Amino acid sequence: MQKKIKWTTIKVPTEVRNIVKKLMEEEKKPAWKIIVESVLWYNRIKRRPYEKAELPVTEKISWYIAKLCMSVGAFKENPTKENLERLQKTLTQIKERLKIDTDIVYRTAVAYQRKPETENRIELNMATKSVVFDIIYTYIYKYEMKEMTTSS
Repeated sequence: MQKKIKWTTIKVPTEVRNIVKKLMEEEKKPAWKIIVESVLWYNRIKRRPYEKAELPVTEKISWYIAKLCMSVGAFKENPTKENLERLQKTLTQIKERLKIDTDIVYRTAVAYQRKPETENRIELNMATKSVVFDIIYTYIYKYEMKEMTTSS
């Protein structure tokens, strides 16, 4: 025989109720499921402080990946000396702060500026993709592999 569920109410500020309502609509779930998932997520974060410590790394690398892609995009759209200098500034930040070699992007950007043709544009895209991969590999994949070997 199935145990009968007892229900109750809780007092929350109107703003919180509005957030729950919005999530109910988006997720197509009843309020109690939204609240249960939120509480479970909260407990998980509280119990795993190392996950919270890793979030800044994820935020940091996603910022630099976005910044790199936006800088390259702006340069490709308008390959001026000024935009090349802005791109170089971004590349230098990535090189110094993340210890990732970005020289290939700069070299291909210079080639694209000299000759903004499809072939050079493709090379610049590939170089950018390579640096993005290096960032992800260095900060995510290597970390996961390290975790797997130390927890075994």
